[in-house]
Amino acid sequence: MQNLEEKELYVVESDTEILGSFVLHFGTDPTYEKIDGAWLNEEPYAAIHKVASAQTQRGVGSLILSYCKTRCQNLKIDTHADNLPMQKCIQKNGFLYTGTIFLQNGDPRHAYQFSDENK
Repeated sequence: MQNLEEKELYVVESDTEILGSFVLHFGTDPTYEKIDGAWLNEEPYAAIHKVASAQTQRGVGSLILSYCKTRCQNLKIDTHADNLPMQKCIQKNGFLYTGTIFLQNGDPRHAYQFSDENK
């Protein structure tokens, strides 16, 4: 509900269906304060979270990441170690693996960053 109230929740739709959704959060994210590794830079960033696809059309993840790059040139994202399709999508779209972050409950996630300066 908070993402909706803060107008951070986006929906990807076709003429006939919802294809996916994601959150684009501008500002710091407490989850990204500590990393086992190193971020590419310490500049202001936007975080991409809760990427979901209806899996009815290919390329929705890339569409989401491309859109986010039009809104911010410094982006961070994370995903579960077992989510190989998402890892492939993230890397295919120019994000670099930067290390491991830990959620509030201690669960590890692979962390990635995209920055225009590192193209």
